[in-house]
Amino acid sequence: MGSCQSRATNPIDAALLQALIQAKKDRHLKGLTFNELLLKFPKMAAGFRKVRKYFDMLDLNGDRVIDMREFTSQAHKLGLDMSLQDLTNVFDAADIDHSTKIDVFEFVLVFVVVHLLSPERAAALPPEIRTTLEIVEDAFCCFDASADGYLEKEEVQTALCTTNTPGRTTKALSDKLFAQLDFDGSGGISFKEFLIGLEKMVMEEFDDEDGEEDEEAAAARRDEEARLLAATRMKRQQQQARQQQQQSRSGSGSGGHGQKHSSSGGGHARAR
Repeated sequence: MGSCQSRATNPIDAALLQALIQAKKDRHLKGLTFNELLLKFPKMAAGFRKVRKYFDMLDLNGDRVIDMREFTSQAHKLGLDMSLQDLTNVFDAADIDHSTKIDVFEFVLVFVVVHLLSPERAAALPPEIRTTLEIVEDAFCCFDASADGYLEKEEVQTALCTTNTPGRTTKALSDKLFAQLDFDGSGGISFKEFLIGLEKMVMEEFDDEDGEEDEEAAAARRDEEARLLAATRMKRQQQQARQQQQQSRSGSGSGGHGQKHSSSGGGHARAR
């Protein structure tokens, strides 16, 4: 496997790699397992959904990919006031499959460039996106024990290791996960591969077919659910009250028959 620099062919890729290596040195992070990362998936889903809103904004013809023309003409909407050459480098850095187009998963890499390399622009990003990228960056730095900007098989296996999953089961799982994330088959998982792999996992788990609800729609839905729940409870209470009334009438009626029978029995006893 080559050196860090030999793996980064794009100028922005090299800058991202150095930023991650420096972040690993600067941050004092506690150990993190993959299970602990899974618990953060709901927060990450909110950020990825926000990224997709920007994707839809730049996807002018609605073909679910963004080409170079769309990106360079619309990049100002992301706060990227760069030269054409710099925008081209950002586009190339996000286009990890070299298709000359950026799909909905690759698009998040544009925000990685902003977040890691431009602190003043990063501060203007929506908080959901910042939170998601910070979670992924922290996880990657924790898993990257060698601090070389790439995850090796052994590092992925260590991240998956818990007291509940030792031995061959963990190795098989880590090998499978590694194969899924090592898109280019280089034998090491870059941060970009790690991020896109996590994005796919998160969105498969949390993405709705109908898309994300806005706050007003979500509030209306919650109000309707509360109204239906209250109506159901009231109906149940009314049914219980009617049942209690019926049982009370039935009990008083059977009590009266019992008294007549007892009185009759007493009369026969005196006759004998």
